[in-house]
Amino acid sequence: MKRLFKRAIISLFILLLAACLGFIVLLRQTPAGPSPVTELDQYSEILESFADTPSIRHFPIKIPADVSEAYLYYHPGFLQGGTVFQLRLQLPKEQILVEKERWLAQAIDISEYGSIPLRSLRAGHEAGIQMPETFELIWLGAEPAGQGNYEWNHGSTYGVAIDEVNSEIVYWFEWW
Repeated sequence: MKRLFKRAIISLFILLLAACLGFIVLLRQTPAGPSPVTELDQYSEILESFADTPSIRHFPIKIPADVSEAYLYYHPGFLQGGTVFQLRLQLPKEQILVEKERWLAQAIDISEYGSIPLRSLRAGHEAGIQMPETFELIWLGAEPAGQGNYEWNHGSTYGVAIDEVNSEIVYWFEWW
């Protein structure tokens, strides 16, 4: 009886070890998630996928004709990874001033939200860089979804960042 019990334990151990190794092999072959989209010709399709989401209503319906440069960065959420959607446009100086006035009129006061995670610029910089200081962040929405002392562990933010010096505007939406 002891011998049978010992054999059963060894068999169970080998089975468990094989299952663990199989799981590790499976994880290594599973893709890390969707790749970011940076092709401008997919902008309309991405915008449509959000349908009536209030957090992206500030994005232009289509890319304006008078744009000098345009960059797109869209990374859809995957498992516990968040969504990042940015459109960066270089517009004529007069248009930048009009956009700034328009969005400042709708800006929210973020001081009541405490410490909101800083934005990074990904449109045109796929690896992401800290938002340059020449950009003025205009927050149009911020919704914490964390709990307790970790209010910003999850949440979403959206708005525009305007750089008058380089005549650029970045429309952003992030959810994590």
